[in-house]
Amino acid sequence: MRRSNPFLRQPLARYSALAAAIFLTSPLSAQQYAERYSGVVTDLQGQPLKNARIHVHGRQQYVYADDQGRFSIQAPPNAELHIIAKGYTDSFVTVDSAQQSLNIQLSPGAIERVTVTASGIHQSNLEMATPVSVLSAEELSKRTEPTIGETLKYEPGVHANYYGPVASSPVIRGLDGPRVKVLNNGLDTADVSRVGPDHAITADAITAQQIEVLRGPATLLYGSGAIGGVVNVVDNRIPRQLRAESETKLESRYSDVSEEKTVALNHEGSRYNIA
Repeated sequence: MRRSNPFLRQPLARYSALAAAIFLTSPLSAQQYAERYSGVVTDLQGQPLKNARIHVHGRQQYVYADDQGRFSIQAPPNAELHIIAKGYTDSFVTVDSAQQSLNIQLSPGAIERVTVTASGIHQSNLEMATPVSVLSAEELSKRTEPTIGETLKYEPGVHANYYGPVASSPVIRGLDGPRVKVLNNGLDTADVSRVGPDHAITADAITAQQIEVLRGPATLLYGSGAIGGVVNVVDNRIPRQLRAESETKLESRYSDVSEEKTVALNHEGSRYNIA
């Protein structure tokens, strides 16, 4: 005897209101507060600075000025823009809604400005409970292995369960499998490596720009099962902005013990409106 589902008989208006409430409280709704600012970057003589880098401070968001020094970037109100050009002193500009057209002049300077900030104990409870290890740049290049587990096994509190040359998952604080969540650019990798440790992780360590390891109670933000930790592999698989110059990376590895041969090719570039 088949029973009918009482939820299927509910009015559609109730579900429409629920969907609208979920949309209004989702992180995507925060993007509506961002505004677009445009301007031009020149030197003290008014000559445009080509390929000047305009970066939104505190975010992984930046653009490059074109041949005329013009740029357009989307940023939240009262955000701080960091303008960088080779051979010139860096400049910091705070944007507001009343001034969406910017005219930025950079003065020549041979010394690169490095700004270091520290907040001391002025941190939120979430930040205090978020021990994070970040592997990037040259350090990541030295430790990169074909798998995520082998790449991170030398990090404090991280080990690897080795199931073959291409199947090695991280073990954080003695927990592995579904207790350690693996993300790619903040999204679930959607593979079966968390169910079966003999399966490979789809996130690639060789082409990664940085790998973040998150431990502690803040990992529960990514699901009730991620009590061991969270591993986030950051790459440029989905470009965030157009690039002024193309970049190609070719990396090869060889191990004479197991006859291991690994070749990785990564090309990033843009033309017109295609990245």
